[in-house]
Amino acid sequence: MNNSIVVALLQNTAILLAFSMLYDYLWVGEENSKKLSDKLITGIILGAIGIILMLSQWTMKPGLVFDTRSVMLSISGVFFGLVPTVIAMLATGIFRILEGGEGMWMGIAVIITSGTVGILWRNLRPNWFCNNQLLELLALGVTVHLAMLGCSVLLPAEIRWHTLSEIALPLLTVYPIGNVLLGKLMLKQNQNWQTRNALHESEEKYRTLVEGAGDTIVILQDGLVRFANHMISSAFGYGRNEVLNQNFLEFIAPGERSRLEQYYIARTTGKDAPTNYETVIQHKDGRLITVELTASTLNYNGRLAHMMFVRDITERKEAKLRLENERQQLKTLFETIPDLIWLKHKDGRFISCNHEFERLLGVPVEDLIGKTDYDFFPTDLANFFREKDKATIEANEAQTNLEWVTYADDGHEALFETVKTPMYDSEGNLIGVLGVARNVTDFYRTQEALKESERKLKEAQTLAQIGHWDFILASQKMHFSEAIGNILEIESGNTEIPFDAFMKLVHPDDRNKVERSFASVKIGKKYSEVKFRLLLENDRIKHLEQRYVTEYNQEGKPVKRHGTLQDITREVQTGIELLQAKEKAEESDRLKSIFLANMSHEIRTPMNAIMGFSNLLSELEPDDPERDNFIEIIQNSSKRLLQIINDIVDISKIEAGQFRIYKVDCQPAKLLRNSYLTFEKSESIINNADLQFKLELPPDAEKVHLQTDAIRVQQVVDNLLSNALKFTLKGQITVGFNLKQTIDGEFVEFYVKDTGVGIPPEKAEVIFERFRQVDENRHHEGAGLGLSISKGIVELLGGSIWFTSHAGAGTTFSFTVPYQTIQHPLLQGEKTADSKGEFQDLSIIIAEDDRNSYMYLREILRNRVGEIKHASNGQVLMNMLEDNQPDLILLDIDMPVKSGYEFLQEIKGKGLTTRIIAQTAYAMLEERDLLLEAGCHGYIAKPVKKEELYQAIADVMGNYHP
Repeated sequence: MNNSIVVALLQNTAILLAFSMLYDYLWVGEENSKKLSDKLITGIILGAIGIILMLSQWTMKPGLVFDTRSVMLSISGVFFGLVPTVIAMLATGIFRILEGGEGMWMGIAVIITSGTVGILWRNLRPNWFCNNQLLELLALGVTVHLAMLGCSVLLPAEIRWHTLSEIALPLLTVYPIGNVLLGKLMLKQNQNWQTRNALHESEEKYRTLVEGAGDTIVILQDGLVRFANHMISSAFGYGRNEVLNQNFLEFIAPGERSRLEQYYIARTTGKDAPTNYETVIQHKDGRLITVELTASTLNYNGRLAHMMFVRDITERKEAKLRLENERQQLKTLFETIPDLIWLKHKDGRFISCNHEFERLLGVPVEDLIGKTDYDFFPTDLANFFREKDKATIEANEAQTNLEWVTYADDGHEALFETVKTPMYDSEGNLIGVLGVARNVTDFYRTQEALKESERKLKEAQTLAQIGHWDFILASQKMHFSEAIGNILEIESGNTEIPFDAFMKLVHPDDRNKVERSFASVKIGKKYSEVKFRLLLENDRIKHLEQRYVTEYNQEGKPVKRHGTLQDITREVQTGIELLQAKEKAEESDRLKSIFLANMSHEIRTPMNAIMGFSNLLSELEPDDPERDNFIEIIQNSSKRLLQIINDIVDISKIEAGQFRIYKVDCQPAKLLRNSYLTFEKSESIINNADLQFKLELPPDAEKVHLQTDAIRVQQVVDNLLSNALKFTLKGQITVGFNLKQTIDGEFVEFYVKDTGVGIPPEKAEVIFERFRQVDENRHHEGAGLGLSISKGIVELLGGSIWFTSHAGAGTTFSFTVPYQTIQHPLLQGEKTADSKGEFQDLSIIIAEDDRNSYMYLREILRNRVGEIKHASNGQVLMNMLEDNQPDLILLDIDMPVKSGYEFLQEIKGKGLTTRIIAQTAYAMLEERDLLLEAGCHGYIAKPVKKEELYQAIADVMGNYHP
């Protein structure tokens, strides 16, 4: 080998060593923390090293040039990673292109394959350096240079095989060894770095440990202080420089120096000496401080030395003394406290107890230790105690319960409130359960008595609707009992309210009174009371009575009020109701007197006319012209008397809820026309030229048909007309109807207008009450029942009645009836009975116990039927039917011996063909249905009018011919 090759090899070797030094100083150990900029710079440096290697090549033979860039790039890929190696590959590749020559492409390929193999080796075998490092590096070198041999295909063909034969041996022998040597060198540098780093960390830890120690650490050599950490200043009061190379005994209290000197000499000569002991040091400021010294020997700078740990235990000594004192105090407290105190092991065995617990069990503590509850208590109670102990341990928190136990020393029973708490030692290990029991027997009995007293008080307050309250003037807040909360209807559980909130509950009209009551308490006046109202939700009102006393301070100023609040709503309402009842009774008594006076007048007046003119009638000659006049007066008086009776019956039925409505087809126009014709002929109209009577009907009035009770509608109209005539002396009375559409449906509205005296506003509320009249101070014809009956009838018909009036200007009464149209109205031209009709072929039995009534019926039928017989009671009638069956029976319902109902019941099922017309004085329409159901074929009410009787006979017999 010539000198140039040796020089080139040495140069390449030097460059590779520089390469390894770059790894040692710039890369090793900190690769993960490298920034991208660091990697770029390192890559540039590696590229420069590659170029230098390429410039330091050697020529083995002419045309055959060598360098170690392949070794450098492959090792770079393994140790430096992707970014620096790629940059180095780019730099050397560009330089190789610039060099040119026949082997340029092979050179570029060697650069790419060498770096790539290194990078892949690093990533695919990340743990290659853990085992068999030399083999790994050798395998890497062989792989790289086999690839390099493969790159020879890029050489020109004429020199390819020649070159390959020349370079194969060195590439597969020398170059892989170069990879191994360079890689091993870099691994050694990495290990050296790790060793240095570990040593540095160890030194840092030692320094941190020594300097950060809470104790003072000194190293003594030849009795002098060679080292001291920073804690020396706090323990001794001297700075570190002040104690270095000073005799350590100078810092010890004079009385302790000889003892410590002996210990030091003993340790130095290898004799036994305490390594841990207490002593006293003298602080720089003269204070004596108790410390604990821990001594050990060590080699310091190649010579024997002593390391001393100095710990200030002054506070610990004081704490120990305090602890001892506290322990003694706790023992005294433990023995003298009246509560029971004991400590059990977690398995239930007693560990300790106080004197009071000894009393309970009746044994001294030395006999108690090691035993359990089962040795002293019944099994059930011992089980209870044991379960509570277990529950305390499981919950790991204090548990409280009540226990009844019996003292062993005197046998008395007591209730204890026991608190059991889990006990732990200083290391957190469970010892057992600490029990503390306090005798609460007296407290319990007092509480029970108090609860019972409170319960009774609460019940008493609830029953009496009374509660107590306190009012603090400074805070302006009221505190009250539950009973007051109920009275004020405040949310349950709330027993406090600001005074202004309380005042908001007071009725607005009473607030001034309540505020004056609270504000007007004079000095020295203790007792006060006030009555007021509450205004609650939905405008409900409560009446309250408040009584209270005022407390004063030493200056005589009021500071507090407390008292009672009672709900007196019931009493107030009772008083109001009693007053109303009294007024109503007085009013009722007055109305009764007025009613009786009216009834006496109303009944006596027609009776006087009937009896008087009846007597006068008997004195007249049959052909006297006054006879017809007397008869008309008697008939009119009878009608008036009958109307009074009918009104009393109707109002009784309405109030009893027995008034019945019978709806039929009717025409409002016909009803009003009948009433109009009837009243038009009355004396009040005929004899009063200043009064006009009018009928108003809407267009097509005749086409209006109703399904209602025509008789009752006519009754209401007649009542209203009678009232209008009674109170109207001049002007006009108008009756009429019209159709009215409302949101409730369609109605027929009837009205009666007058220009009479009118109704005062104060009488508007009583005008429809029974027995009431507009002017009750003087008599008016009538019983005061007409409007009350009319109101009841209209409401039963499904309508309403009202009036509008102006005093002195007249009144309009209106009422409505539901308008229900009829699908098949009555045919015009219905036939009615004619008083001239005859029933010459009929045989009739009149069943009537009243002789006069029989004679009346006989007279009106005498010339119209063929045969008339008389049965004085139901039994006589039954006997007569056994001999002969008449065509018709006029049956009185209310007869002696056997009534009409009993007769009808008895003849049921006998096949009787006789027609029966019932006659009754009850005049109740519902009785008609009952009689028809009982077997009658017709019905007529007393007093019997002959036209009505003729019509009834015609309807029943079916052969009437007018």
